[in-house]
Amino acid sequence: MSSSRYMRFLHAAHGHVHRLPLLRYSQCFSRHTYTQQQLLTLLLFKEYRGATYRDIADLVSLTPAVRDLLNLKTIPHFTTLQKFVARLSSVLLSTLIHHLAEVSLLPDAAGSLVAVDATGFTCDYASDWYCERTGRPRKPS
Repeated sequence: MSSSRYMRFLHAAHGHVHRLPLLRYSQCFSRHTYTQQQLLTLLLFKEYRGATYRDIADLVSLTPAVRDLLNLKTIPHFTTLQKFVARLSSVLLSTLIHHLAEVSLLPDAAGSLVAVDATGFTCDYASDWYCERTGRPRKPS
């Protein structure tokens, strides 16, 4: 499996993630089970494969080569990855994407244009109770 494109991607992503200015753990009082580098590499692998959080957790549990590469003693639960993504700042993510595009880790990323359509999203998730309390009418969806 070490010659597969997935393992090549994991090796490259793991190397680049370790060069980023990330603290080893998000907080000094965290459980210190997984490093931010391990979780970020798994997140990049998830995006590369186009998989879900559950799929990546299952794949890691079935693939000893991935666990060995990332030095994982236990398999992270899929919610661990979701919570990690929620803690990441948008600045760090944009820096990471820019860095990976520069080193061409992402296929054909350098010089590519990306368009994002956000017309289906709404910024008003206020509850009826909150709208009543503040006196603001709720926007129709």
